[in-house]
Amino acid sequence: MDQARNEWEDRGGGSQKAGIVMRVLVHAGYVRSEPWEGSSWVGRIAGGLAGRGHRVLVACDGLDDEAALRGCGVGVEVFRRERGRLDARPGPFVAWSRDVRSREAGSRVLSLTGLVEGEVWLAVDAGAAAGATGLFRTMPVLSAGLELVHHPWVMARALAERGAARRGLALGSVRLCFGEGGGGRVGIGYAGRPATRDGAARSRVRRLLRIEDSACVVAASLGALRRGALRGLMGGVAGARRAHPGLVLVAMTERPTEVTRAAEEVGCASGVVVIGMTGRVGDVLSASDGAAAVGGSGGVGSGRFIADALSSGLWVASSSGASGVSLLRREGSGGEIVHPDDPGRWAAALSGMVGRTGGIVAGLEEASVIGRIERALEGVGGARAVQPGGVGVVE
Repeated sequence: MDQARNEWEDRGGGSQKAGIVMRVLVHAGYVRSEPWEGSSWVGRIAGGLAGRGHRVLVACDGLDDEAALRGCGVGVEVFRRERGRLDARPGPFVAWSRDVRSREAGSRVLSLTGLVEGEVWLAVDAGAAAGATGLFRTMPVLSAGLELVHHPWVMARALAERGAARRGLALGSVRLCFGEGGGGRVGIGYAGRPATRDGAARSRVRRLLRIEDSACVVAASLGALRRGALRGLMGGVAGARRAHPGLVLVAMTERPTEVTRAAEEVGCASGVVVIGMTGRVGDVLSASDGAAAVGGSGGVGSGRFIADALSSGLWVASSSGASGVSLLRREGSGGEIVHPDDPGRWAAALSGMVGRTGGIVAGLEEASVIGRIERALEGVGGARAVQPGGVGVVE
């Protein structure tokens, strides 16, 4: 802990702005490094603030890659270094967080977890409600109920989140909102930076999947599929291939057997490559010329696929129920919304991808997100800050 504090005290040299350089205490839950996890934003936000010259200390419940977080240029304190990913008992962590805040009096407090209130608050972790409803959306009721037995912390977390909300209201927390419905984990998950498509990955992925270099490849994320939506998409692939025989759909799905069977039923199996779920979505997007997203009416998923496809410059066709579809409702988003059961609309959308491009939604660029958080922290009245050459209080 002393080492983390000393590292934090030494931050800020050489990169300070002419204005105020803030001390920022960042509360976070379990920090995961996978880019599709909401908590991966802890390092991106903390590192972004540090890169702007501020002195940042991250106090988190646990993490899976401490070296990576320290590599963002921030100090790190960890409550439970040996914490398992599912050991989410909130009480001890909340109490420890209060102790850290008391010790770091004078810092501006940014909370990135629903368990601990902050002067500026943006929860990027999955809350109790998301954990429970996610199970019931993706599993039969009985199975989901049995699964909850293995997550006894859900009720305790829900109570802890309610307590934090009450304290945040009394504190006057500034709640930041990004993306669909005002954000939180899903909203900020839409943000990102323009992606550079990897030419080497494009060649490698196509070679591994035995797809011709000249083919028009559509990367598809298939969520909680109804049979009608699956048949609609596959019927669209069959129709699009009549006009563009070189079109190939690369399907990322948890239900590969169902997708393969649906493709066979409508006669487009030769134009569908099913790869199951993968953590290398960026490589698949680099190998693609367009993207399609299909989800159930519940909007299961993070919406990250649509956001990443847009930031990769791909045109996106999405069913009306897919998570993240709101990004395509913005003017100039680079995509279109298709009724999931309509093979004709899917055929037109897939055929129309050739030569079209998308782009990251204005205001959701990573730099814009971090800038907005920085301005919110600067606006916290009466917070203590470090200035070049001395310590002052910002009123």
